[in-house]
Amino acid sequence: MLVVLVWLLTCTASGANTQGVYKQFLAKPSSELYSTAKRIIDQGRLSSDTALVCLTIIYNRYMPQLPPEEQQRTQEACLRLWTIYFYGFYDYPKCFEYLSKAREIAKATGKYDPLIYLNLGAMYQTIAEESSNADLNRKALGYYSQAFHTSYDNHDPHHADMAITNLLYVSHLLRMLPTVEPILKQYRHWQSSGLLYRYNLLLYDALRLLEKNDFNGAIAIYNKQLTLLGPTKEYRRLLYFTYINKVYAYRDLGLTDKALECMAEPEAIALSMNQKDLKLEVYTIFSDLYKAKGAQRQYNIYREKYILLKDTLTNYRQLASVSEMEFQSQLKEVGNEMQRLTHKHEVQQNIIIVGCIVSVVILLLLFVVFRQNRRLRQSNQQLYRQNVSLLKAEEQQRLMRQRTTVAEQPAQPQATDATEKKPGKAATHNDIDTELLERIRNVMENDDEICQSGFSVERLASLTDSKYKNVSQVIHEKFDCNFNTFLNEYRIKVACKRMNDLEHYGNYTIEAISSSVGFRSRTSFVTSFKRVTGLTPSEYQQLARKEKTK
Repeated sequence: MLVVLVWLLTCTASGANTQGVYKQFLAKPSSELYSTAKRIIDQGRLSSDTALVCLTIIYNRYMPQLPPEEQQRTQEACLRLWTIYFYGFYDYPKCFEYLSKAREIAKATGKYDPLIYLNLGAMYQTIAEESSNADLNRKALGYYSQAFHTSYDNHDPHHADMAITNLLYVSHLLRMLPTVEPILKQYRHWQSSGLLYRYNLLLYDALRLLEKNDFNGAIAIYNKQLTLLGPTKEYRRLLYFTYINKVYAYRDLGLTDKALECMAEPEAIALSMNQKDLKLEVYTIFSDLYKAKGAQRQYNIYREKYILLKDTLTNYRQLASVSEMEFQSQLKEVGNEMQRLTHKHEVQQNIIIVGCIVSVVILLLLFVVFRQNRRLRQSNQQLYRQNVSLLKAEEQQRLMRQRTTVAEQPAQPQATDATEKKPGKAATHNDIDTELLERIRNVMENDDEICQSGFSVERLASLTDSKYKNVSQVIHEKFDCNFNTFLNEYRIKVACKRMNDLEHYGNYTIEAISSSVGFRSRTSFVTSFKRVTGLTPSEYQQLARKEKTK
């Protein structure tokens, strides 16, 4: 509470300055606000608060009674806001809200911007790629078709080029390339000499060759496209996707090494642009190629990069959503207060009102943070209980297997000459795998053995009276992972049991628990623990102690 009071005092003292900044924005005409925001966004500064403030003020000023030029400016502001939330915050619901408003304005004014449909197509295509949903790709295809027709009617070749690029790519994914022939025929009527026009005609030729499984021919065309684009920053995303297309062609030819060599270029582009969607795709392709090559270490490296970035992106979207709600609330509150303050001239009154606004914003922030923390605690508690239930279920399964094994052991008959000479039935490969799997489980359920820091796959093979190769093969086939991941999962389960056993391990630190189950690195322990349980070791230990005190 003391911190809140300090914030209130600080913000009250600086309230006049904050009021002046927002009052300055609110006093500007929409044309000037839009010019400022456009200049910032064109520079690639999508996270700029200034651009977001300017565009949001324009958006909030919208009324159906505005003059046509002001309505048109609001539509353009919606499209710019879409750019910020799509590439800056990855907030698809907000993106859809602004595109819906842009379509509403376009319907009222009769002036349709092809960017509305291009952006809708891009949004649905991105979601389709993330969810592997072909129906969403069909929606994207429909919007790209609308974008082309709108561009054609508006005599806008630039946006027509963009629409055709995406239209060809998505139709190829859906195996519907012949259906876009009429559109392509209409597109050729332009007979443009522009770079994107030539690029698109080459792209169409390449995709037709791919459908005939002529991958070498497609690669030759991709090389022409790369030469056409050149080392330009303007078309970096197009360069990226051209290289990716080339990588896929090499992959389909079975030339994994060539595909990996070619991946250096799109990886460099993705890192230089620092766009998470491109980096996610790069890590996915790398892991798939290394897996196909059998390079397990490199596969694990890129798979871990993908998982970490995916988790970061999920958390980033959640945080961005909270920040955006807070920003919108603050902006509206300040805007309303500024309108009232225009009729008052005494400095003291202004400071008091601004202080009240800041206080409300802080209280709202605290409320939002409290709710988020409460949801996080509830989510962690649920994860903890699920892990405890899973451990109990696995323990019951282990005991059932032991009882079943004892019950199924047949009595050993006395050997006779007849029985000794009678040939036995040969064990099948599946029987051998099942027996080895059971021996592996028995060893892995021995906590004292697997928690030795030097425990290895060779040691496991020795304890199961089997060969190293057979043990690795069974682990890979039955558990779809390598030995280290397999071992770490068992060790993490032991760590969870020990954290739950407060009587014997209640005074252990995280480092002590980590060391006791065989981990040599705290970082490796924390990463494995988070992957297996969904919680950090500290969160799990706190919840275990809390449950015991109930």
